[in-house]
Amino acid sequence: MKNLDPKKLSVNFQQNIPSTKPILPRRYTLTHCDEKEDLFLDIGFDYTYDKISNARDEVFAQWIELNGEHILSVDVYVGGLEFDFVNQSKRYDIFNKTLPIVLSAIRYGDSELFKAHSELDNSEVIVHFHSIYPSFNTKKFVGYINNFID
Repeated sequence: MKNLDPKKLSVNFQQNIPSTKPILPRRYTLTHCDEKEDLFLDIGFDYTYDKISNARDEVFAQWIELNGEHILSVDVYVGGLEFDFVNQSKRYDIFNKTLPIVLSAIRYGDSELFKAHSELDNSEVIVHFHSIYPSFNTKKFVGYINNFID
């Protein structure tokens, strides 16, 4: 699971979303606690914006459909005016480094959805990095969901 410790992952299904459907809309909010290295994954019809902290290190993801294919679209906030270039560079590197754990947490935490819809394991993962600096305001393909499971 790309170094994910399942014992450190807490999964919460929000807004009465079933564990196996729908694919659209289905959104993920991943937050963490630095002290205990715990991860918290909320799965629902909407993001859980109330989980956003001042650190702005949450990860949002959702299923979208493009040309008849499901894609996992991931959004991370690298920074606005509150973070200078050096800090945004560090944040960008940290997000890139931790993406395998993030994606493993989504795959593991929503495993019933993937069992019910095995084709999702072959879905592309596109990450959108949001920043005021063009060098960090990027979008990139990081692989397929099945790259993030053991």
